Amino acid sequence: MNKTKPRRRYLSQSVTMEFVSPEGLRLDGRRPLEMRQLRAEIGSISKADGSTVFEMGNTKVIAAVYGPRE
Repeated sequence: MNKTKPRRRYLSQSVTMEFVSPEGLRLDGRRPLEMRQLRAEIGSISKADGSTVFEMGNTKVIAAVYGPRE
């Protein structure tokens, strides 16, 4: 006799809120289909074998790769 647990189905609901003015602009002044400015810089850390800086809005990402050390 093989007893298995009953399967439960979980439903999740995703809620997305957009703050758009009556003129059709977001809070930061962009239109709904307009993206933030993206800035990328490579070779930003001189001692790393490879490095980059990405900026999009208030978000900044710095990544560096260092090779094997002997």
